[in-house]
Amino acid sequence: SGTGRAAGPVPTFPAQKEFNYMDSPHYWRTEMAKSRLAIGKKHSDCDFIIEVRDARAPFTSAQHELTHVMRPGTRRLVILNKSDLVSPRIAKRSRQAIRDTGVPCLLTVASQNRGVGHIRQAALEAVRPKWKSIGMWMMVIGLPNVGKSTVINSMKELAFSASKYGQPGNKLVHGVTRTPATTGPTPGTTLHVMHHQISNTPRIYIHDTPGVMLLKDKSDPERNLKLCALGIVPEYQLKGGAMLVCDYVLYRLNMARQFQYVDALGIKEPTNDVKTLTNYIAAEQGTYQAGLARPGAGIDWFLKQFREGNFGPFCLDHIPTPDELERLRGLRFMAEPPGPWGPAEYPGTSFANKHLPE
Repeated sequence: SGTGRAAGPVPTFPAQKEFNYMDSPHYWRTEMAKSRLAIGKKHSDCDFIIEVRDARAPFTSAQHELTHVMRPGTRRLVILNKSDLVSPRIAKRSRQAIRDTGVPCLLTVASQNRGVGHIRQAALEAVRPKWKSIGMWMMVIGLPNVGKSTVINSMKELAFSASKYGQPGNKLVHGVTRTPATTGPTPGTTLHVMHHQISNTPRIYIHDTPGVMLLKDKSDPERNLKLCALGIVPEYQLKGGAMLVCDYVLYRLNMARQFQYVDALGIKEPTNDVKTLTNYIAAEQGTYQAGLARPGAGIDWFLKQFREGNFGPFCLDHIPTPDELERLRGLRFMAEPPGPWGPAEYPGTSFANKHLPE
């Protein structure tokens, strides 16, 4: 699903055809057990669930570990965040693939406040709070490091902006603090369930939750490598470490014949040799240890560039074509919500997404 530099300049380059998926990491922190309990206690307060996924892996990054704690009647909206890191065509196909199963879905770039304003609109159309004094309570869930806290901060920033430039005397954010949710570049920044007020008229509150996951499915080790490649699972969880993740990213780029890394590094041609590549990067950066290039620095640089989109827009999941969607519709009720192909809502709800923007 990657798109980038054409294969023309290197049409004969023999990309590696297979990858040795040697490990299935198990990512579980002590805080996650506490978080699952806290989320289970808080979910009954919530009218609306916002599930944040990474647009570069819209199905692999689905949060289905918390399905069983959600009460019947809870509406859900899927957010494909970081959608600027995939091509517009892939982003729209991903959104349509999820919507086609009946799941409401929006594209966002929360770090730039893009698309986030539609979340509030979708929530207010789906849920009418019974008591104005209590307001609407939402909860953001998702795997680690997909941008949950950034989405909350963006929603708050937009509310303050709307208040500043809105009607004089409006009380949109009256009493709302500017204190942001804690964010960071590594998974596990949010450690506790915390709530934030987004607006005052109407009253909207939102729970920020830590990323919770439990990877035990050894039948699909590529899922775990995808999550490592995106920084959702720390590389140290793999026996092969960051080198294995870097090797996987190089393999996927070459298979898609997306060779922007060749231009970025100023090398003559693509390569399948991750060790030579990372040693070259380390040497170019002047990072040496005991007189030798330190490959770890080259690995870190390569993964950082990929994660920031500097090798071009790239999606790690296969996004179904319209024809393939016909076959996948049959899988809709085989996954418990909110699985990648789960129903649009939790049992006992009816939540249409007819007003969601294009």
